Amino acid sequence: MNITKTKFEGLFVIEPKVWGDDRGYFFESFKKESMEEVGVDIDWIQDNEAFSEKGVLRGLHYQLPPAAQTKLVRVAQGEVLDIVVDIRPSSKTYGKSFSIVLSGSNKKQLLVPKGFAHGYVVLSDTALFLYKVDNPYSKEMEAGIKYDDATLNIDWKLPSSELILSDKDKEQPSFGNHKTYEIKTADSNDKRTKIMITGANGQLGRSFRKIAKGFNHYKFHFYTSKQLDITNGKAVNDEVENIRPQVLINCAAYTKVDDAEDHEEANWNVNVIATHNIARICKKHDVLLFHYSSDYVYHSLEGKKLNELAPTTPQGKYAAAKLRSEEVIDASSPRAIIMRTSWVYSEFGHNFLKTMLKLAESRSKLKVVNDQIGAPTYATDIAVTSMKIIEQIQSKKVSLSKPEILNYAGDGETSWYDFAAFIFMTAGIKIKLKGIPSKDYPTKAARPKWSVLDMELIKSTYGIEPKFWKESVKDCLNVLGK
Repeated sequence: MNITKTKFEGLFVIEPKVWGDDRGYFFESFKKESMEEVGVDIDWIQDNEAFSEKGVLRGLHYQLPPAAQTKLVRVAQGEVLDIVVDIRPSSKTYGKSFSIVLSGSNKKQLLVPKGFAHGYVVLSDTALFLYKVDNPYSKEMEAGIKYDDATLNIDWKLPSSELILSDKDKEQPSFGNHKTYEIKTADSNDKRTKIMITGANGQLGRSFRKIAKGFNHYKFHFYTSKQLDITNGKAVNDEVENIRPQVLINCAAYTKVDDAEDHEEANWNVNVIATHNIARICKKHDVLLFHYSSDYVYHSLEGKKLNELAPTTPQGKYAAAKLRSEEVIDASSPRAIIMRTSWVYSEFGHNFLKTMLKLAESRSKLKVVNDQIGAPTYATDIAVTSMKIIEQIQSKKVSLSKPEILNYAGDGETSWYDFAAFIFMTAGIKIKLKGIPSKDYPTKAARPKWSVLDMELIKSTYGIEPKFWKESVKDCLNVLGK
C-alpha cells in the first residue's frame, strides 16, 4: 500500500498493491498499520455506498464540528472525479481545491480529513462509490458550498448541461457565504501558549502543577490516566485536535521497575505504545514533544560521566522499554526533547526520599545499598528546567527540528547510602545506617552500578546549570516541613 502526502495537511492519496491473474484480482482496501505509519489513527464507524449515473454531481458537502467527518473514499466500479476544498480558516491552503480521478480500474483512494468540503461527479456511464466515515451523518450540522462558485473555479470535467444535481445542491451558498468551519474551545480567545501534560497525578506531573502559576504566560491542560488514556491513539489525537496545544509534555510512564519484569504488557503499553501514539500525533500536528527517559538505558560500569552518545545496554524490561520509547520518538521524528534523568524524588507520590522518612518513623536502623553511584534529581527541578528549555525553543532562541536527547540530573554524584545519610542528617533524624553491597539486596530487575550523567550538552545549548543535588534535597525537605 503506497500512501502519498499532498500539499494539503492531512489529505492523502492511497494506492493499494494489487495481486491478480486470469481469474481476477485481490487488494487490501484498508490497512490500519499502514495508516498509523503516516500518523492516521481513525476509528471508522460506518461504511457507505452510493450508486449514480453519468453526470450526477454530489457536493460540495461538509459537516460542522462536533459532527465533522473524516472520510476514506474509493470507487468500486466506474469512474468519478473527486473534489475537495480546504475550508479550515487557519490552514495555509484555505480555499484551495484538490481533484483526483477515482475508478474501479486505478483503485486509488482519498483520505479526506475533517475541515474539507467534499464532492464528486460521475464520469462513466455509472459508478459505485464507497466511503468510510468516523462520525455519523447529522442533518442539523450539515453544510455546503455551491459547486460552480466562481472563486473556487473548479473544473468538473463535464459541461454544465450534462450535470445532474439535487435541488439542495443547486441552492448551496457561495464560498464567500458558506458556514465557517471553526473548532471552538473553551479557551479559543486565550492567546497563551497551550501545553498538554499527561501523567498529571505522578510526581513529575504534580511538580508541573506546582510550578504552573510561575509560568502564567502558558495555558496548562493536565490529564490523569483516567482523563486521557494515552494508549488510545484516537483519544489522544482527538484531544490534541480539540486543545490545539503548541507543546505536549509526556510525564506518564510505567515506573515500577521490578513489577515490569512480571507485567510486561502494561510496561510496554505505557512506555512504548503510548509514546509511539504521542510522537506520531505530535508530528502530525507540529506539536513540540517533551518526553522523559532514564539513566537505566545506559547501564554502564564505566567510572566516567555518561554523555548522550554513550553506549546503551539496558538490563531488564523497564530499561528496555524506556530505550525503545526513545527509538519510537526518533523514528516518528517530531520536534522533541528526550530528557534522560536519574533517581527522581519529590514531596509527591512514592520515591526513595519519602520511603526513607517513612521507615525512620518505625525503625532505629536501616541497611542501604552503597555500591550504586548516581545523582538524585528533584522533580521540581526537572519541571522548571523543562519549562526553561521550552521557552527557548518556542521563542526560537534555540532551533529544534528533530528529536534531541539531553541528560539532566542533580549535579554531583553519590550512593544510595550517602543519599539516605544526607536526608536523615538534614531532617535531624537519628538512625543507625549500614552500607551493604547490591548482592545483599537482590531485586528482580538489575540496577545500574554507575549512572552519573554528563550534562555539558544541556549547559552549552540551553545555558542550564543543574543544582547540586544536596541543595535540592534541602529544598524538598523544607517543603515537607523537615
